[in-house]
Amino acid sequence: LHLAVQFAAAAVLFYLVLDTDREVLAPALAAVATLAALFGLGAWLFGYTPRVAAPFGLHHYAAGFLLLHLPLTWRLARRNPLWFAAVIAQAAAILGTRSMAAVIALAVAALWTLRRRPLLLAAACVALVAVAVYVPRTRQLLTHGEDPSLSTENRLRYLQTGAAMMAARPLGWGLGSVPLVAAR
Repeated sequence: LHLAVQFAAAAVLFYLVLDTDREVLAPALAAVATLAALFGLGAWLFGYTPRVAAPFGLHHYAAGFLLLHLPLTWRLARRNPLWFAAVIAQAAAILGTRSMAAVIALAVAALWTLRRRPLLLAAACVALVAVAVYVPRTRQLLTHGEDPSLSTENRLRYLQTGAAMMAARPLGWGLGSVPLVAAR
């Protein structure tokens, strides 16, 4: 829940930013996001973190932060081609987080952006399929229906446990109790 509140607050901030003079705030926000992306990529490439997580400490935070800034950076890149380097750095950092939800959000955003350009859309779809086949986790999911990291299996187990808990005690068990009950 605390993540939802933070992301909702960030979304409100971005809405307010988009309602103000974008020419002033957007470049600063895009530059901060690009620096964060480069910092995270550097820490990951030099082996300080197992995936892009810096400077936030958790890869989901990094992915969410970058996903919120990417549309602003894209808008700047459409007017000034120099910002395309920032878009590439942010997209690479999002992919480097290896957050499946972030990668799906990035793919949906890319496909939505290219929806009126059929040739580029087809190329993007081919690239997405190629990446999905290349990444071991998604290849295993597509070919065998299994997730070697057990991430999907664990999430389904938590959902099933949560549903069973709601049926057993409709008024609740208390915050954070799903993992404890699931361990039984």
